[in-house]
Amino acid sequence: MQERLRTVVKKTFNLLDLIPEDERIDMPSPVFVSVPYLRKDQYSSTNLYENTTYFLSATLEEREMIRANEDRWLQDILPNWNQIINAPDIKRTPIWRAQIPFRLRGYVWKKLIHNKLGITPELYMELQSRAHQETPVYDEKSGEQNVGELIRRDLPRTFPELKLFKNPESEAYNQILKVLETAAFYQPEIGYVQGMSYVCAILLLFMNHYDAFVCFTNLLNTPFMRSVCKVDPSSLAKHSQLFQIIFAQYAPNLYQHFNNLNITTEHFLLDWWLTLFSKTFSIPISTHIWDSFLLEGEIFIHFAAVGALKLFETQLLEASFEKCLDLITTQIPKNLVDSKALFAIIKDFEITPKIQAIMEEMDKEILNL
Repeated sequence: MQERLRTVVKKTFNLLDLIPEDERIDMPSPVFVSVPYLRKDQYSSTNLYENTTYFLSATLEEREMIRANEDRWLQDILPNWNQIINAPDIKRTPIWRAQIPFRLRGYVWKKLIHNKLGITPELYMELQSRAHQETPVYDEKSGEQNVGELIRRDLPRTFPELKLFKNPESEAYNQILKVLETAAFYQPEIGYVQGMSYVCAILLLFMNHYDAFVCFTNLLNTPFMRSVCKVDPSSLAKHSQLFQIIFAQYAPNLYQHFNNLNITTEHFLLDWWLTLFSKTFSIPISTHIWDSFLLEGEIFIHFAAVGALKLFETQLLEASFEKCLDLITTQIPKNLVDSKALFAIIKDFEITPKIQAIMEEMDKEILNL
């Protein structure tokens, strides 16, 4: 099993091939970490990162830790997947919070997200064709932009530092456009909301566009993401209440300070939720958050949000309303450079009886829909 898995991750890609040489990010001592190519099918040839390698700065010691973590997954986790995933304490195990190895992430994410919608390759191809035929870029009759145009306007602003989605003629641009337009056609009640492109782009970092479509649409079909994307006030109020309880529990002084300044979740939280932190934090940090979110569910998104605020509690407690918002929207994303500090705080967070009660109430409401 281990040897077979190691064989399928040998094929690597080169992200730099997609970025013009004069536009590449200057990073000290780049280390090239392979992206997995865990599946070979008719969709693989159009994988956004078929010639892609994501580069990270790492010391020799960190490289050895990356390899050791990968070996641990190949030897102990994946061969015993069903047993481990169903263990009662899996959500708290240190190995999971230590993050999924980069090269195995796409494979594991697909197993965690599942395909409850039952989307087959054939259905995807049919939807893709219909979406292309039935969705004009511009509605001449009403003079209004439709979903396709909204997506096209959003793509150049998606991970602008990578400049992957600026050129409408590029393969990267067409890959993500294909997935987003087809998803909006498939789920018209959700459609497209500004910021969704970040979530789609993260998925395309680790899988081909068919698998990305399956994961993207199934993610949007979860109660949490549906509420966020549809901006449903009553549902959002419940999710906000859950966040507030966790916030008050683990950062009471900061929670009170925000209340005194009238800083509400509307000032920052919706953007964090909609993009699952992928717009706010760096790709390595946001994908580490995704690892636990996909296993633990919505609760981990709130843990991560409170953890990020708590990391900068000292500065926030001394700040005015305007300064707090600047710290949250600008300084925290800029200065949070390592997920280790964030996860060190989160490890002490637990699901208290009060939190559990709110979660059970939300589950009952979902069952009654």
